[in-house]
Amino acid sequence: MDLKGKRLLNYLTTVCVRKRFHQTYARLQRMRGQQSGCSEDVKEMLLLLLSYFDEKEESMFFHVDDTCLAEEVELGQVPLTPTIIVCGQSCYSSTRYMLSLDQNLVNTNISSFISALWLMFGSYYCFNIHYPSELASTLEFLQRSPCRLLDLRTFTGPADGTGTSTVPGRHQGHKGSPPGLQESQESDSAHSQIQQTTWRPRTSREDSM
Repeated sequence: MDLKGKRLLNYLTTVCVRKRFHQTYARLQRMRGQQSGCSEDVKEMLLLLLSYFDEKEESMFFHVDDTCLAEEVELGQVPLTPTIIVCGQSCYSSTRYMLSLDQNLVNTNISSFISALWLMFGSYYCFNIHYPSELASTLEFLQRSPCRLLDLRTFTGPADGTGTSTVPGRHQGHKGSPPGLQESQESDSAHSQIQQTTWRPRTSREDSM
């Protein structure tokens, strides 16, 4: 993660030239301040990916006060899909996270952002939940990137081996990796091997068969 995540961060912060993206980057730098480390890089990488793909942070994160108790979370306003609840004004200032699923809290005391991210991905896989269209590009990139930013082979699917990389409402390869990043990524053969061994969420088409 230290090498490959920094490679992606370097691309996002030096190659992407859209004005809106650079405004997001400047805002994140102010929020991050002098904080450093792998966890802070993961936060920045994920938030920049959401901005790159024009997807909203609110679809993945739900913010509450840093002193908020589990019973005080307004679950009616939380998305139905797996959502990271950030206890604090931002991911950078928060020291505690929660995870919700179907507007129910399934974990109320997560101390690490990376752990919260893994638990969110694990919920999609373990419960066979479709990626929401408003987050599909970011989640697909993290899942399919040859950089193996997240090694999703950790999660196993149904015994019959069902599952696919295509998400509802998106054709395979939609948007994909940022252009120019491919040169610094691993070989296509390694990517193919990951796709063959990684279980992925089912699609609406498969469910109707």
